[in-house]
Amino acid sequence: MLAVFIFSCESPDSSPSETQSDEVLKLISKPNSKIKDLEALLREGDTAKAEVVSGAEGTENSKLLDDLVLPTVASSNTNSISRPTDEVISENMEAEKALQSLEVSALEHQKNIEELRKINEHKDKTIASLSTINDELLAEIRRIKGDASNEFRKFTSANSSRIGENPDLHSEIKNLKNSLILKSNEIKDLRLRNDSLEVRISSLEKTPVSKVILAEPSKYSNLSEIPSVSIPSSFSESTLNFDAVVTSYNGKSKEAFYTEFFILRGNLNELLNKSGVSLLNFSGVESYSELWAQARKNSFLYPDLQKKIRNCLLQEIDNKNGQRVRTDINGAATVSNLTPGDYFIIGCASLGKVGVTWNVPINIENGLNKVSLTLANASWSE
Repeated sequence: MLAVFIFSCESPDSSPSETQSDEVLKLISKPNSKIKDLEALLREGDTAKAEVVSGAEGTENSKLLDDLVLPTVASSNTNSISRPTDEVISENMEAEKALQSLEVSALEHQKNIEELRKINEHKDKTIASLSTINDELLAEIRRIKGDASNEFRKFTSANSSRIGENPDLHSEIKNLKNSLILKSNEIKDLRLRNDSLEVRISSLEKTPVSKVILAEPSKYSNLSEIPSVSIPSSFSESTLNFDAVVTSYNGKSKEAFYTEFFILRGNLNELLNKSGVSLLNFSGVESYSELWAQARKNSFLYPDLQKKIRNCLLQEIDNKNGQRVRTDINGAATVSNLTPGDYFIIGCASLGKVGVTWNVPINIENGLNKVSLTLANASWSE
């Protein structure tokens, strides 16, 4: 029984634990145990003899034993187990590689985000600096504008004080400018007339001169036989021929055609002043000539003023102090039956931007009198 117990302990198919092996050792090592030599204990007893069993050597039994041998099964199991483990290992390697690539891309994205943050911070700093510079520039512009406005106010106040001290200075400057423009236009007009006269003279030189036919001798042999004719010392009536032509800046001449003119004893300023027209009622107007031109051009700004001026002039004609005439298509007119003396040619034409006003003094003498109305002798023009 002891041998069977030991064999069962060594058999791999039994179920001994480490506690059972420890018990065997304790049994052998007891002082009062009869088992002193394990080897001798195992040799005690009868020797076993092997006997041949009938039928054990058959082919069928050998095949059965061969079938019971399982090395091939074990190898096939190991092969079947090794194949999926390789696949799992390769899949794990691929997963690790993908994870590593994801980690690398995440780090790159993190770096890009940090760079973008730095760029945004730099842009914010740049915008803040530019905004401060812009504010400084705006403040400087306001300061410069304030200084310029102050200087302009000082200049205008100084000029206004000067004009206040000399109220006629502004009007004199304006009159000088107008006279300069009129003189230059008059020079251009004279040059054009000179050229036309030269053309006429050259044409007359080319045409042959007609022969002069002498008249027959007088029937009176002596001068004493010529009847005497009484010649008055002065003519009681005179004639005035005038034309109104304005030369523009481009050199073209414009006639004041179909324009009404008045040849009166009094001048325009005295007549309008007597009629009750005051320049103080019209801001920005410096003379009656300008007032008439403005009223003729802009009747809606000066209602009934043009009519009032014309009625004032017609009243002088009714009082036998002059005549009224209208120019033809060429801007020319003729006035007859005038008593010699001092007159004023008064008229206003719609020429230029606003108009031209004449208040030209003239001395009518016996016979024919000729006058040309231009910008040079106009009282106001624009």
